[in-house]
Amino acid sequence: AFPNKKVASTTTTITMQFPRGSSTKKISHALSSSRNKRNGGFGPENARIAMTGGAVVVVIMFLMGNMLFFSNPAVPTINSSTNGIANSDGMSSASASASIIRKQPLPAIPEPSQKHHLIFSTSCHFKQDWQSYVFFFQAMMVRQPGDVTRIVSGCSDEDRAALEAFHKEKIAIMSDRFHVHFTPDYSKETGANFQLTKYWNKPFGVRHWLEHTFGYSPENMLTDSDDDVVILVDPDMLLQRPIVNDFTSDPINMWTAYFQSNPDKIRHKVEHGKPISQIYGFGKSWLFSVKNELARIVGEDSPVHQISMGDAARFYPAGPPYMATTRDMYNIALHWTIFTPKIFEITPIFMSEMHGYSMAAAHLGMPHQLAKGFMTSNVVMTQQEGWDFLDKVDPKDICDMEKDLPNRPLVIHFCQRYSIGEFFQSKYKTHHEILTCDHPLLEQPPKDAVEKFDYSHYGNGDIKKWPANSRDKPRHGFMVCKIMDALNGAAIWFKDKHCPDGANYNKVWNFFRDEGDDIEKKKRKLAGKKT
Repeated sequence: AFPNKKVASTTTTITMQFPRGSSTKKISHALSSSRNKRNGGFGPENARIAMTGGAVVVVIMFLMGNMLFFSNPAVPTINSSTNGIANSDGMSSASASASIIRKQPLPAIPEPSQKHHLIFSTSCHFKQDWQSYVFFFQAMMVRQPGDVTRIVSGCSDEDRAALEAFHKEKIAIMSDRFHVHFTPDYSKETGANFQLTKYWNKPFGVRHWLEHTFGYSPENMLTDSDDDVVILVDPDMLLQRPIVNDFTSDPINMWTAYFQSNPDKIRHKVEHGKPISQIYGFGKSWLFSVKNELARIVGEDSPVHQISMGDAARFYPAGPPYMATTRDMYNIALHWTIFTPKIFEITPIFMSEMHGYSMAAAHLGMPHQLAKGFMTSNVVMTQQEGWDFLDKVDPKDICDMEKDLPNRPLVIHFCQRYSIGEFFQSKYKTHHEILTCDHPLLEQPPKDAVEKFDYSHYGNGDIKKWPANSRDKPRHGFMVCKIMDALNGAAIWFKDKHCPDGANYNKVWNFFRDEGDDIEKKKRKLAGKKT
């Protein structure tokens, strides 16, 4: 009896949530090995045992030491109804669902005069499905205008068919403007470490999408979509408000220090030859690291040879969100795919892909207007990220998800680790089965978490004690609360739409309670070896 499989109408469902010890993981995986993870959700968390007409069809018993497994208060109890999982206090999933507050989309905004295309690139690995699902969900919630497209690279025929069905059944119902586009795999360079080239799907995937969607090619640089706007982001970004090509109402501290000091140079819209993007922390290194080999990359006559190191750091250390007209984005993508492998030959590092974008923009004479306020990601990046807004927020309001936070960034880029008290968040530690019928929702921090907790507990067991007036603690609180709220919002939507036989709406999953014991044991074992 596999998770989420419908059984006879007289079926009694017993739900058992297995602790995450290695032995039970193997059994859980064995139960689900024949299940298509995309068509059935994002993978099972619990195993259901079906009993029909009083006869036991399957009985599984785990003799685990002193049987503490059965006394875990976080484990749902037996529910004899057919409507899903019971809470630890006996509340059925239907009751739990009724008690859940469902987020409402932001107010609609007027449709921009320019067509907008919001795109992000992923591999075909099913673990990126949950990030993509959450991304689309957030796009729906902020009412992002235009089309939103996931560019997927490297699918087999079987995986492509499964992902197409997954998109049709679970993504397209959010909006008919949400799309998926498939490309070959560009991430494996012969003789190179995959960890250094895995991001190459982004430039090559973007180029493939532009060529196959609009008809661009090296021989055809003009199309009817030249004046559209393309916004390129990453899948591990959460939209906080719609990204629209109009920054007239944004404060001046949205932009980097250079533009704040030169307000006459600020443009409020992307135009041909004038892209806009978030600044990233690699400064002039995209140019400095290859300055003696430029001719090999861009040729003898490229404008790149005339760029000073000051301008290299002032206009070109760009990263997602990138914004450009469709024509400019294709021109950049074309040269991005040409320059990235050449840069990698000289400096074989994973940053070659981002350096390739900067090189392409510089070669084309397209200095970027760089923003610091498009994104929050790294809590220590005060000068290069949009943390200014948080200084004006009362700490008690930071984790109150009903509060509006003015001048918040466009996106949260959750590529770091974040923690407030006993609430830890990392995309690498997020359970990839969170978007299933059986997996519980995340336990979210209390509204007063930033005031209440004076420490952060991290996934590797480290504990950081915060001073009284810490700058970084509120930032951790903001990231944890916003990310968990978005994950739960997407999970609730999934359960509402795709779990007709009931779902687990209990907000009980906590990394340290459900995953952390293994980490603490490993840490103590390692410490014992060192002593």
